[in-house]
Amino acid sequence: MLAAVIITLVMLTFFPLYSAATGVPFSLKPDWLGLLVGAIVLNGLAEETLFRGFVFGHLRQAGHSFWRAGLVSLAIFGAVHLFLFTTNPVVVALLATLLAIAAAFPYAFLYERAGSTIWAGVIVHIGGHALRLVDIPEAQMVTVASVWTIVLFGGVFLVFPSATTC
Repeated sequence: MLAAVIITLVMLTFFPLYSAATGVPFSLKPDWLGLLVGAIVLNGLAEETLFRGFVFGHLRQAGHSFWRAGLVSLAIFGAVHLFLFTTNPVVVALLATLLAIAAAFPYAFLYERAGSTIWAGVIVHIGGHALRLVDIPEAQMVTVASVWTIVLFGGVFLVFPSATTC
């Protein structure tokens, strides 16, 4: 759990650092609280319950290896994210789908490392959706979303070394 909190806080430093480096102003959207509740319920709790707690967890309980259970969970998790192509610019949808695929094993690792509980994954998953809470100038949206997604790639892979030290 501590690793998940640290990883999420490190990822969130993106916003002030990016703003300082580029001059792009960030502020919270007026409806940020409702968006946060949605990210907690849908992206954090629902997705982690379904993909790690149910799919991955049940496959592990049925005796499948970490890698096999993770691969099945990854396939479903990645496929569900294909809907992003219907509502986002192609580059953003592609990066987000690739991120979902890349995050499947780190989230599964968090699930197992935390004692078969979804809470560490929920924390990192919610942090990954912080971009939805931020008001970004339209002209900068694709660039900021793309850089944010690259930061998240690094963040999810911090799971492995940090989970062994925290």
